[in-house]
Amino acid sequence: MMNNLFISYHLGRPDTDDAAVGVAIAALGQATRIYPAHWYVMSQLSAPEAVTRIWSAMRPQDSVLVVDATSGEAGWKNLEPAAAQTLREKWPMGAVSGAPSPVAGLQAAPHGVSDFAVPWQSEPQDAGGL
Repeated sequence: MMNNLFISYHLGRPDTDDAAVGVAIAALGQATRIYPAHWYVMSQLSAPEAVTRIWSAMRPQDSVLVVDATSGEAGWKNLEPAAAQTLREKWPMGAVSGAPSPVAGLQAAPHGVSDFAVPWQSEPQDAGGL
């Protein structure tokens, strides 16, 4: 199944060339750069899989957010704590067939930032302790 991924990233050092990140994003599928750090990609990968691939071209101070508009799933790496917490609180939660548990994707990350993957659901439900 093809997924519609929207990708946004931030390079922690302004003097960093983002060519390697662009190459990693373009390798995900049919990619179009919308703005300098925002892309649309039609890909067979899920949002968390795309985050993993993109992250391989990034540095520890960088961050990336991928939203799959097809499934509503989101994944990210190294978002600022307040932004990550807001997404965890506001992203619609509930049951989706075959989607990973939102808690399973939560991991501690360096620099006080977080990594996470959440599925989209049509009706908000209890986030199960998040």
